[in-house]
Amino acid sequence: MDNNKPTIPIRIKPKGSSEWKSEYIEGKPLNLICHKNDVDIDSPGAFTLDPDVTRYHGERVMNIDPSALEWIERILGYPLPDFELRGIVEHHVIGLVDLCFKMPKTGVTTIMVKFPETYLHPAQQAELGSLFTYLAEITE
Repeated sequence: MDNNKPTIPIRIKPKGSSEWKSEYIEGKPLNLICHKNDVDIDSPGAFTLDPDVTRYHGERVMNIDPSALEWIERILGYPLPDFELRGIVEHHVIGLVDLCFKMPKTGVTTIMVKFPETYLHPAQQAELGSLFTYLAEITE
């Protein structure tokens, strides 16, 4: 790792272990850390998006970031239904995508995404990689 570049501290603990291992990853303008099921990951100062947070936001947001709307519909695979017709899948996708676009505009540079595939059909899950790649590219 280049010593002149900023770093992001993370801690990793394999499931079943009591030991946390501290590491540093190279910092980027936007850092998306995706949590996986066989380890616990912690990053001090990161904004954490998990299914509870995304659903909560998606159930309440009235002004979706205009840049997010295209991605929401791309991931869903259909036009966004009217507010009163939305279900758990729509709420999760709205919250996830809208917050991924809004948080960097507030100065957040590290977002920990936990289980973004929750509630989604495999075809919808496949679009998440494209979303995260796009977000990384537009913030460089």
